[in-house]
Amino acid sequence: MKIRVGAFLLLCLVLCFTLPNMIQPALGQEPVVRAVFFYSPSCGHCHLVRTEIFPPLKEQYGEQLDILEIDASTPDGQVLYEESTEVFNIPDNRQGVPRLIVGDTVMVGSREIPEQFPVLVEQSLAAGGIGWPAITGLDDF
Repeated sequence: MKIRVGAFLLLCLVLCFTLPNMIQPALGQEPVVRAVFFYSPSCGHCHLVRTEIFPPLKEQYGEQLDILEIDASTPDGQVLYEESTEVFNIPDNRQGVPRLIVGDTVMVGSREIPEQFPVLVEQSLAAGGIGWPAITGLDDF
């Protein structure tokens, strides 16, 4: 009986040290939705999206929602904003801030973003997540 108890205790010790290492990678593999948000500090609509729309979503989804906020009024931000306009063929009547890009979906304005973004996040997480939009120069941010 002592051998069985000893073997059981040894097994318990081994599991105590190895199980957390086995579980941790699985936890890190949760789907993630990545989005790029162009804004201007002087834009009231941008402020609304940043302070009223994003915080509850970030609280709800935590690390599963990654929003890169880019100030389009800075020189580097302007270059990336213009690049996104070209890459996604955004027509003149849809240019401006706030602009949110998720995958290949472009949302513009403080009405469109709150209507579409929460649904898109939920659908994208259910489908396994979505990576950064294909915008040249995004890696520098």
